[in-house]
Amino acid sequence: MTLTGSGTTGQPGIYVTAARKQHHHGNQLPAHFREPPDPRAPPTPPLNNKVRKISGNQTGTILYGINVAGGTTITVANNYISELYASAATGTNAISALYIGGGTTVNAYYNTIHLNATSSSATTFGTTGLYAITTSTVDLRNNIVINKSTRVGATAFTVAYRRSTTTLTSFAATSNNNAWYAGTPSAANLIFHDGTNSDSTISLYRTRVSTREANAVSEDPPFLNSTTQPYNLHLDPTIATRCESGAGTIAGYDTDYDGDYRFGHGSYLGLGTAPDIGADEGEFTFLGCSGTPTGGTAVITPTVICSGSSAISAAGASSDVGITYQWEESDDNGGSDPWANAVGGSGATSTTYTTPGYTAPIWYRCKVTCTFSSQTANGASVQFKPGLNGTYTINSGSSTGGTNFQTFAAARRGGLNVVSASGPYTEQVSLGQIYRANYTDSLSINGNFQTLQATPTAGNAVLDRPARCQDHPPSSDSTLGLIAIRDSSSAYACRTAASISPP
Repeated sequence: MTLTGSGTTGQPGIYVTAARKQHHHGNQLPAHFREPPDPRAPPTPPLNNKVRKISGNQTGTILYGINVAGGTTITVANNYISELYASAATGTNAISALYIGGGTTVNAYYNTIHLNATSSSATTFGTTGLYAITTSTVDLRNNIVINKSTRVGATAFTVAYRRSTTTLTSFAATSNNNAWYAGTPSAANLIFHDGTNSDSTISLYRTRVSTREANAVSEDPPFLNSTTQPYNLHLDPTIATRCESGAGTIAGYDTDYDGDYRFGHGSYLGLGTAPDIGADEGEFTFLGCSGTPTGGTAVITPTVICSGSSAISAAGASSDVGITYQWEESDDNGGSDPWANAVGGSGATSTTYTTPGYTAPIWYRCKVTCTFSSQTANGASVQFKPGLNGTYTINSGSSTGGTNFQTFAAARRGGLNVVSASGPYTEQVSLGQIYRANYTDSLSINGNFQTLQATPTAGNAVLDRPARCQDHPPSSDSTLGLIAIRDSSSAYACRTAASISPP
């Protein structure tokens, strides 16, 4: 079917509106329309149609494979849409395979869409696999939407899923399990576009529309023929695909375009673990997780902080269809405090978790699960060590907890103002590296009438004398002044009644 002349704007293969009774079932375009049933019968939605080989050759050509323009509840299911071409079009959205421009509620289930259009335009040319106006509630499940068209101009894009505005409230929360592909991810090839925001990868898209589309995937599926017309968009059973067992069951939609039973129906005899994505149900080669996944290693950035939060990533963890993540926390690495789901922060079910602003040490690990095999692996854990700030006591008469440490060794942390409350203390204290020590953020130890002796070790971190030490005179209270740490072979300290031994 080739559209010519001036009246080529907004031409659909199938047009759905609320204005009259319509019957769109089992058609093949442009070959033939099925004879409609008795006009007294209720209208049928666009089901089991094959819309293909529709083209326009004018600069103003705008093509729709299926155009839903009105109605109350419309379901578009089990359709094939492909081979739509607008050879001279200059529109920023010249072709939309499935165009949802109206209707109260529109459901799109188990459709397979493939676009690979080009235009001779030297200015603009953009295309869309599935377009939805945001005044209609749309429920998108189990669709394959592939757009491999070539865009022209910086203001036009090749888009898999386009919405008219940034509004997401009309994108049904049940939307899930779709396969989107728009070519190699780039600023021109987008999984999602809403006129303001652009997502070129499936992970960015899933984040934007969360909690929808948790099981959405992105791949160029292995069709039997998508290069030579007429296309055959049935899936090739010899090549692994994420579409195999990648869909979710929808009550009432138990057969595919060919009438084959889908997984979940009592007559299904296949080996799948879930329905297949798209209009074709079959025995394809599964591509997804299996067996026991890899837990990876928790990596925290930054490794030491004085306050605030840190980002933890699951380095080396499995990432495949069917993989889920759950960050867990424990006070003592799973010793007396069992591992439990992380509380607070953000991203606890993704590969990167941002911790809340803890003020005490805590351990984290990522639990990785393959939902297909029900196998789980725990990643290597990491300890989050926030810096301490404020005034703390070292009191041997009380246990360590809150703002008290029972020994000096228990208080080996930078940014700490320690007041010794009781003693005596006869222990060797290794403070370790104190990060960002300076005149403002320093370590101050008040002897509080106890005897303190500082014996730095040559070649290791040593005592350095800030300017304020010069203002602290010796006294009988054995008070040691401000201490900062630096890597040097020389040692300086405030001279007080405490015994100071240089290296």
